[in-house]
Amino acid sequence: MRSKVLAFFGIFNLILPQAIAIELPDFLPAYYAPVLEKNGRPLALQEQSTEAGVEMARYITSDATKGMVIENIQCERPRCKTFYNNAAAFVNDAIGKHSGEFIEVTTTEFRAGLLEGGVHKQFQVFLLPESVQLWTLSSVDFDEAFFSSRYQRVQTSVNQQRYVQSRGDNIDQGLWGPSIYKHAEYLLESGDIQSGLDVLRRHLSTSPQDYNAHITLMSHAKGSPDAKTSAQIVYKHAESRGLIDQAAEYLGKPNPADRAYPSLEPAETGLELIVIPLPPYNPWLLDEAISQYEEITGVPTKVRKLDEEWNWSLPERVAGQRYMQDLLLQLAEEPMDFSGWTGTRYAEALRNSVAEKDALTQFQVEQLIAKLDQQPGQFDVTAYLARFSESLSTIRSPDNRTMYVGFTEANIYSGDNNYLFSLGYTAGDSRASILSYHMMLGETLGAAYQSRKRLTERIAKEMVPASLKQLNIPRSIDPSCPYSYSGGVDRLDQKSLVLSDPVKTALKELASSR
Repeated sequence: MRSKVLAFFGIFNLILPQAIAIELPDFLPAYYAPVLEKNGRPLALQEQSTEAGVEMARYITSDATKGMVIENIQCERPRCKTFYNNAAAFVNDAIGKHSGEFIEVTTTEFRAGLLEGGVHKQFQVFLLPESVQLWTLSSVDFDEAFFSSRYQRVQTSVNQQRYVQSRGDNIDQGLWGPSIYKHAEYLLESGDIQSGLDVLRRHLSTSPQDYNAHITLMSHAKGSPDAKTSAQIVYKHAESRGLIDQAAEYLGKPNPADRAYPSLEPAETGLELIVIPLPPYNPWLLDEAISQYEEITGVPTKVRKLDEEWNWSLPERVAGQRYMQDLLLQLAEEPMDFSGWTGTRYAEALRNSVAEKDALTQFQVEQLIAKLDQQPGQFDVTAYLARFSESLSTIRSPDNRTMYVGFTEANIYSGDNNYLFSLGYTAGDSRASILSYHMMLGETLGAAYQSRKRLTERIAKEMVPASLKQLNIPRSIDPSCPYSYSGGVDRLDQKSLVLSDPVKTALKELASSR
């Protein structure tokens, strides 16, 4: 098999006196050349072979202290996924026989290290649209810089190859969107702006709901029609406050966070809803949700502020607490008392529960712990609702038709519930509700994409029971009515934006009463 020999100049800020010869195997494109050098010297190609459909190339450093074996398997998508999963199982088994661990694992690539026979090895495996690549690096002495730099360089080249292999198929290109976006980011960071923008545009043609990519295009193509279009798309459709803020600034739109809401006062009367923002909250969502609520109910709605500062103390639950309890009970297969447990205690218990398990299971538990550590805790809303109602006591309207809803992104629960969308009092002297949209967010739910339309509709639908229950109107028995019982977010999505006739009639009667 004839390999490719390339002249390689100073890549990754290397300053070389002359060109160095990089000998590439036939199955790797030329842009993999930076992987096959160390400290400005090319790795020596020792052998190449093809056996049972597996192409292999073996390299070694000039001092023979480090080696690299590259294996490439050409395959179609389903078979590639099987090869990838088999590789993970093989490495998992090898770690079980030696000292080692998984370092990174995703659905398309993983990295794991072990010590075998006094030699440090690292497996780096990548799934591509038309192949699977297995890179086995070895070093006499543990060299993290060598291992990690190879991984970064291989990953960069693999992302480029994923882009090349998928660009002829819209479905494939959509499936490999995250890798293509990373390839575009690499080109932009490397100074190849035009190529990076070309890749971004192609990526967005099959992944139009990647709002981060839209912001990247907007930032690097300022003044172009494309930049304005991307900014408008983010401004209209994104859920994330940070993304919307950037798009609004680019478009010169006013930011609702700069708006000064009037203070609450007891002069408010009549059938109306008063929404009170309780930080943290996303002001971009508020007006849109209120507009949809008014369309559903016909009830006039205002936004007012509390003059006192609102804050949440330490959360009563750590993020994912109920999920972790259920998982620990399944693993322990016996009753457990979680009274007074902290996040640290849960993490320790989870690690102990898989201490005798395989390396991949242990890594997955570590990923779970890290993910939960990054999420905000949950607040028992009961005490906060009492405080909120008390804050309204001196400025509450004497008209019992005036409703009050606190609006927040804080993650709330009460009693044994996993979470709540809202909780309220219905008595005349204390009527008020707190509504949280945290469990409606696409990011919280792990949705494939953000959708502000979907989110604000969810908020508006939940605003209906959060408010109308204060009027003591019987709940609707029509499951499509937004005033029927919600359950979870799936049932919330199944509701329409139209009230059932009995609820409409009750509201009309209240509106006309004095």
